[in-house]
Amino acid sequence: MTVLFARGTTETGNMGTVAGPPFVSAIGAMMGADNVAVQGIEYPADIPGFLAGGDKAGSALMAQMVGMVRAQCPDTSLVMAGYS
Repeated sequence: MTVLFARGTTETGNMGTVAGPPFVSAIGAMMGADNVAVQGIEYPADIPGFLAGGDKAGSALMAQMVGMVRAQCPDTSLVMAGYS
């Protein structure tokens, strides 16, 4: 399983702290940590992006990452998630 995760507005890191790490830990506990690949999406996660309805570059990166996962691991289960 591959998880792509977008952190919430103003959170630090590429997974945030509130929802990302516990979400990934729960999936790892269910699926077995060795069966889960995780990638946080790098984007500003700032207030201007939130007020604009989302960060365009972050959305484009998420779409690009989906394409990469599908191309490199076509049989993986793909989970796209985020917190706002």
